[in-house]
Amino acid sequence: MVPQNVLLNGLPNIPNTSSNAFFDPISKLPTPPTYGPLLDIFFRDLVQFFPFLERGSVETRLQNGTMSAFLINAICAIAVKFALPEGMTPVQASMPFMQQANSLLIELLRLPTTDTVSGLLLLSYCEFGQNSESGLWQFSGMAIRMAFDLGLQNSTDDSLFESPEEARRARLLFWTLFVMDRVLAFGTGRPSSMSEDVEISLPEPPHQPPLPAFIPFAPPNHIPWCFPAAVRIIILVGRISDSLNRRDALRRRNSNDTQDVEVQNNERRQLLENQLKEFYADLPQELNWSVENLKMHAANGQGGLYLFIHVWYNAVLAFVHQHQTPGTVVTKDTFKISLSSAQMISEYLVFADLFTNQSYLASPFISQPLFIAACAFIHDARVNHNVSLGPIKKSAETNTPLSVPDLQNDKGVGLLGTISAQNFLIIYKALRRMTWPWQGIGYIVNLLEQRASVSGLDQVDFSATSDAIQSFISLPDSGIVQKHSKTPPQNPSPPTTTTATQPTATSTIAPVMEYETTVATNITNSNNTDSLDTNSS
Repeated sequence: MVPQNVLLNGLPNIPNTSSNAFFDPISKLPTPPTYGPLLDIFFRDLVQFFPFLERGSVETRLQNGTMSAFLINAICAIAVKFALPEGMTPVQASMPFMQQANSLLIELLRLPTTDTVSGLLLLSYCEFGQNSESGLWQFSGMAIRMAFDLGLQNSTDDSLFESPEEARRARLLFWTLFVMDRVLAFGTGRPSSMSEDVEISLPEPPHQPPLPAFIPFAPPNHIPWCFPAAVRIIILVGRISDSLNRRDALRRRNSNDTQDVEVQNNERRQLLENQLKEFYADLPQELNWSVENLKMHAANGQGGLYLFIHVWYNAVLAFVHQHQTPGTVVTKDTFKISLSSAQMISEYLVFADLFTNQSYLASPFISQPLFIAACAFIHDARVNHNVSLGPIKKSAETNTPLSVPDLQNDKGVGLLGTISAQNFLIIYKALRRMTWPWQGIGYIVNLLEQRASVSGLDQVDFSATSDAIQSFISLPDSGIVQKHSKTPPQNPSPPTTTTATQPTATSTIAPVMEYETTVATNITNSNNTDSLDTNSS
């Protein structure tokens, strides 16, 4: 089964990874001139979200021949989105490295290792960048299952690892997966996959990896590390999410216990909300929100994590006070709390854009909090100020600060007449920019455009929202392409003994074919998606 109205089209600018000069044909590693600049990008802007990776360890392994080709290709696949070759989009630039990594994956699944878990997690980010929600879900799921297969949740004995440093990195890998799991559960409404019942301790400041050596203005290591606070706040966010998801599951089943469970859930949610507020209030002074702290953490290579903490905290408050649940009522006072939290998120984005825009551009999973804030602004503008926010005209992307209004969007009917309307446009512009490296955010952008234009969620056409987005999938299986094509295959009869043994001529780029689907997808039918080098034999 495939969605409706899909356009399958080749991506002619993507090089063939089996013979491309980017890769060593024997080791499958990218060549040093290829991975060198990409490691610079990764360890400057992205490693803060993946603290289990350290540049010193990676470079040592590259030099002594022990570096995983799968992992280094996954690192390059995500880093190249922020160091584009001329004339290429992030989708196109990332694809060769993803193909190279995927060509190595099948055999690696037979032998669980922390390298494979790490690469799977990175590839799940890349799949989101290609707008493949299924890829995001499947790769992150494989990473989680392999982590449990390795027993990372119970790895308290350092002697089980090659060194104490390796043990420390393995535990940080587990908590990075945990954050990913909870963020996905919150965003999709699905149950979380990873239990909190683990034996390893939460990350602490002594577990902090070394600072990137090439940040000359980085202050000393006494600055609080943001990752432990990010893990702790997501634990509380996950508990609130699980509480809400459990209630919804019971309501869908029409369970007789729904009313009692809803009362218990509301009590638990209020308790968790109070715990969240207490945790946030008790953050060290250096982790409290301020522009100076933002600049300090950005210089320390962790501006994105610092923003992540504050955005998620305010998003949860905005969400629980914006939506009515059984036993609760949304009043003007509660909505003021929601709107205040949303305004804080808008303020964070403005300053982040001025001082360290990579703090949000490199952080795809703050898109859910931004969506929550934008919905609060839409509601306030429409209900409290009678201001229409749409339809929004899509202007060309510019490098103007988020705080500068886009006059092309001012329809002369008060679009910029309220603070909420201006804040909505700040969020909207940020999400539009984030869509460039992370195509999966396009769904949120299109949904916001519709919500700004209609009077209620019931009027949003979700199929039309999906129709405007393109997914990019490299598909080497021509049989699947032909099976779901409107155009019947040239030889639809089952193969005979004779025809089955005859070579089949296929092109490296699939022909353009229209499908009845809901997502527009570009699929490359490449028979050379880094298979064995047949020319050498």
